[in-house]
Amino acid sequence: EFDFDMMNKEMSADRPYFVNEAELAKAVTVRDFGVPVSAAQASLVASDQIESTKTITISRVVAPNDAWVVVHLEKDGGPGQRVGLLHVGPGETTEAKVKLDPLPLTPNLIVALHTDAGDPNLFNFDMEDKLNSADQPFFVDGAELAIKVRVK
Repeated sequence: EFDFDMMNKEMSADRPYFVNEAELAKAVTVRDFGVPVSAAQASLVASDQIESTKTITISRVVAPNDAWVVVHLEKDGGPGQRVGLLHVGPGETTEAKVKLDPLPLTPNLIVALHTDAGDPNLFNFDMEDKLNSADQPFFVDGAELAIKVRVK
């Protein structure tokens, strides 16, 4: 248990370390990740598509601005390698067909909706540098807007 009292630092059991009479501490910058929106502004709907290997159909996409439907292989319950990408305009898009890369698919695919905030019509998102990527995913009620679709 952390036992430190800012009002009585000298008497606290858990005091900070000091080096050359300076507290050993570092300031860090915390940046937000993702684009927060309401459920009315952004949504994804798709049903399971057993034996679908070349395309996946997203029944309904709602986006507040130009956006990307991004399809990933499932890896450890979350998004793995990207296997499909489709640009959609603002508003509602129905029966959106996303072409899938010709790779062996996992039993489930993860479908997410990202903003198109970087270069127009160019997907600017790097899984290795998520915070600095312009086309970040939408978040609804603090959770990434993503759905799992069964294909096997």
